[in-house]
Amino acid sequence: KKNHPPPPPSPPPASPLPFEYRGGYVGYLGYEVRHDTRRSLCRQEMCGEAAAAGRRDPLGPGGRPGSSPDVPTAAFLFADRSLVHDGEDGSWYLVGVASE
Repeated sequence: KKNHPPPPPSPPPASPLPFEYRGGYVGYLGYEVRHDTRRSLCRQEMCGEAAAAGRRDPLGPGGRPGSSPDVPTAAFLFADRSLVHDGEDGSWYLVGVASE
């Protein structure tokens, strides 16, 4: 009869977290997105009239004054694992998306 090592202990049950986030899409909308949104609305509502009247684009040349073409105005990615910091109590949490 062979001696087999004991099975590894089961992981402890997950404790409840003080937030609902468990992973998923995370990202940012930069301040410059307002120009993109405004330009879209402008095209639909008022800029046609401004162009017909010979007025210039209210957003300025390029539609985004001070913007850099190398910096995205918005970005999102799917995070299946995240390190989350609670700024109030200083706790850190490692959370992730798990398939059932």
